[in-house]
Amino acid sequence: MDPIRESLRQIVARRYRGRAGILTVGLLVTAVASISPFAPSAVEAASSKITICHRTHSTTNPYRKITVSQNAVQNAKHGGHALPTGSQNPVVFDSTFNYASNNKYWGDVIPGGDSAGLPYNGTNSIALNWTAQGQAAFFGSQCVAMSPIAFYNAEIDAGQAPSDVIADLNAQDANEDVALLAALGGSFTTGNLYTWTTVVAVTTNAATLLTATTAELSGILTVGTPSPVRP
Repeated sequence: MDPIRESLRQIVARRYRGRAGILTVGLLVTAVASISPFAPSAVEAASSKITICHRTHSTTNPYRKITVSQNAVQNAKHGGHALPTGSQNPVVFDSTFNYASNNKYWGDVIPGGDSAGLPYNGTNSIALNWTAQGQAAFFGSQCVAMSPIAFYNAEIDAGQAPSDVIADLNAQDANEDVALLAALGGSFTTGNLYTWTTVVAVTTNAATLLTATTAELSGILTVGTPSPVRP
């Protein structure tokens, strides 16, 4: 068996216990392979990903941590990342700033170089708001993993229109959403909104400990979620 696929199989075998019981690991590996196949160039493919803090409009959940293609965060893609033109808001979410109900805007945080000047995340140094404050958000509690339904609920609670939240989720093209999107038919819609909490989702994280020939993979299998859908 391919060593990377075997590594994922072992991780899931050790870690997964779902409310539906233990799923057959072989089926999981097959499902993951069908959604995001591990080719001989898996190391190169993994290195093209970058983990970012994608802004929300929620002052209690200001960022969703997601992994995306490096191409998705260049040349003003990914929603532009930055503040609206003319905004005087802090570029990184600031819990001490008084955000008006119609002014809940701040920028994404995209990692650049580390203290040694090397790319922190991915193969290129693509920095946005990678300041002391941005790094504090990235490594702290302001930027956390959120399921699509958790992101949707946070945005609805912040006053965003459902159609705008759906469009945002589709535009994010997050690695974390690949399996769920495959189960939903390829995109988030208002029509499939109430099935997001019942389908099986497989999340494969970006590879770590990369060498010329090997990589370490991890993944999470989720059966549904207890989060209700906001109306």
